[in-house]
Amino acid sequence: MIEDKVRTVIIQYLRQQDETFVPQKGAGPDIMREGVALEVKGSSFDVNEALKQLARYAFTYAGLEIAFPVDAITLNLLHGLYFLERALESKGALIKRTHISMYLVTELGEDQYMVASFGSVKVLWERIVEKISERVYVFLQGANESIEKVSPVICRIEQYVREVLKEYIESGSALAYKVSL
Repeated sequence: MIEDKVRTVIIQYLRQQDETFVPQKGAGPDIMREGVALEVKGSSFDVNEALKQLARYAFTYAGLEIAFPVDAITLNLLHGLYFLERALESKGALIKRTHISMYLVTELGEDQYMVASFGSVKVLWERIVEKISERVYVFLQGANESIEKVSPVICRIEQYVREVLKEYIESGSALAYKVSL
């Protein structure tokens, strides 16, 4: 999903939620929300540059939020965001909010999307671990299933994380809202 599409979806989501926000142009955050920077990314972006950008924003804005499609998730991104959130929290760097809020976007069909909100990277990480644990438990319950059957999942863990999150969001289990463009 291209960044402009994600931005359009997030703006529509914020309108549906009656949130106060100001879309930005040029350098800096994509959206401002009462002093909080909301950065939007598409499916393909440089994770290291995005993390550096968010770290810079932490010392300029009252809080940080990031929005991106589920298919952009990598373990490097999740660990980087988690580490950044913990570091900012320990330094008291964020004024308005102590965590990095996240919005994950999935595409349901033509001009139909789901947006899930997570109050922190830690909360998202906990949901991922919980959902993967549930799946592994169910997967291994079959009478003929052996532990060796888990190895294909382990070998494609990032894709598995994306699938689990997409299912979680689209099933209505997450605090997610449908957005139509």
